[in-house]
Amino acid sequence: MNLFYKYCIIILLIFTNSLYSYEQIIYVYAFDSYKSVQPKKTILVGEIKSKVKSTEIINTQSPIKEYDTRKDVVTVKVINRKGLKVGQTLYVVYKNPHHDKFKNALIVGEIKVTSILNHPFYGLVLTGEGNLLRVREGFFVVRTLESENIEKAYFIKRKADNYLLEEDYQRAIQEYLNAIRQDSDLVEAHASLGKVYYLLYLNDDSDVSLQHALKELEISWNLKDKFRYNKELYDFLFDYFSALLDYFIYFEKNKPSVKNDSIKILTRMIDISKECQTLSEDIECKMIQAIAIYYLMNYYSEESNPEHRKLYDQYKVELGLLLKQIEESNNQKIYLKFAEYQQGKVKFFERKIDLVQFEYIFIRYYFELYKELQTLQKWKEKEKLKSLLKTHIENYYRFSNDNPKYRDQNIKILQIKNSLK
Repeated sequence: MNLFYKYCIIILLIFTNSLYSYEQIIYVYAFDSYKSVQPKKTILVGEIKSKVKSTEIINTQSPIKEYDTRKDVVTVKVINRKGLKVGQTLYVVYKNPHHDKFKNALIVGEIKVTSILNHPFYGLVLTGEGNLLRVREGFFVVRTLESENIEKAYFIKRKADNYLLEEDYQRAIQEYLNAIRQDSDLVEAHASLGKVYYLLYLNDDSDVSLQHALKELEISWNLKDKFRYNKELYDFLFDYFSALLDYFIYFEKNKPSVKNDSIKILTRMIDISKECQTLSEDIECKMIQAIAIYYLMNYYSEESNPEHRKLYDQYKVELGLLLKQIEESNNQKIYLKFAEYQQGKVKFFERKIDLVQFEYIFIRYYFELYKELQTLQKWKEKEKLKSLLKTHIENYYRFSNDNPKYRDQNIKILQIKNSLK
């Protein structure tokens, strides 16, 4: 029994020491170069434990092809976790090994943080990359004092998240803005702020709210490499896609400037769907890609330019193959879950995609094929497609639920439904 208690005490001490090591603050006074008069006051982050070259292929066409231009990748054992985030710039310093204190160190390189994780041997580590010719294992990594604002910014953002959950949108907006003032690159705050503005737009149909949402979501897209977790990035992608889709559909006819930006908007929607598919194999990522391709195809269908007609044919084939993949996949789970939600069998139904929009493009695309088959007098294929269309029309009405947002689309779907009788 005494031996057991001894082991418990040892484990507790190890845990306490490791926990303390992540909290301790050691100041480092480092010079930018030998010409510097005053050193910078920085905070020690940790020690470099390994340095390797990245797997990037060397560009043989480069004018400096005689040199290995790949970036170095380092693993740093973290001493102080505070103030660290993915995408952050840290500095590598060298100090005289005979000096116990971190004074008169020299900055010899900088790295960009690519991940923060637990290592089975070193414990908490970060990985970073940069051009580190003069850097070796055993060198130290520091951060600037300004990075102290990062932890404060995350604290304020969590406060804003609580207001968002309570649907107190105005206070949530204020706190997200406060978080961004602390750290202008806090991508999670920009994404959440964009989401709040988008929710306001859905409630009041305000053009201003949607414009604010798109502004913040665009900033988040440019900072997407700095998301701490893939789940947050995944959620953001669907918020951004939904806002762009609404802007494209409902404001295209009211704002002439949008027409000029149509390709830009649709291309971004394609980029979002591809980014989504790098994160997840979920069918919804392909569904949003199908929506974007449909509107691209539809855009080029109105053009007489031979090059544009070629693009129309290309997108038409691409969309057909994608819809076939979706149809053959197990996407019915989404519809079954939604039916259970409507029947009160489950209290919460989480879906990222607007199923009304997806069913709309499914019906419109299949109806065009249906008319082509009628012209070609392919009666067997026509009846099969007719049955498929009726199924998707039922799904469409189940999700649209007389929402005035879909009024224009409802009229078109009703016309298609009547023509199938």
